[in-house]
Amino acid sequence: MKSAFDKIAAGLGDAIAHVDGEPGRAKVAAPIDVKAIYKRTGKTHDWEQSRSQPDAQNIKAISRPRPSV
Repeated sequence: MKSAFDKIAAGLGDAIAHVDGEPGRAKVAAPIDVKAIYKRTGKTHDWEQSRSQPDAQNIKAISRPRPSV
C-alpha cells in the first residue's frame, strides 16, 4: 500500500505532465454549455454574480431530467 506522500507525489507528477502536454493519467472534463442546460431545464442562473460555470453540486442538479408533472 502506498503512503500518503507517494499518492500525493504521483498526483503532482500527473498534474505536471498534463500541464506540459504529455499524456498521463489526468482526466480533464469537457467544458459545460451552461446556457444550453439552463435553457433546456427552464431554471435560472445567478449571472449577476458573474458565475459562468456552476459548482459540482449544481452540475448534478441541473443535469438531471425534470420529472413531468
